[in-house]
Amino acid sequence: MENVAKTDLMLLKFCWALAFAGIVFGCVLVKMFW
Repeated sequence: MENVAKTDLMLLKFCWALAFAGIVFGCVLVKMFW
């Protein structure tokens, strides 16, 4: 049971990191091409 919770937490952190990276990447692209 603890293992599942730890995996969920890692997945959540990964999703947040991916979303943050996507936002940053999008801002950089907009600034480059604007």
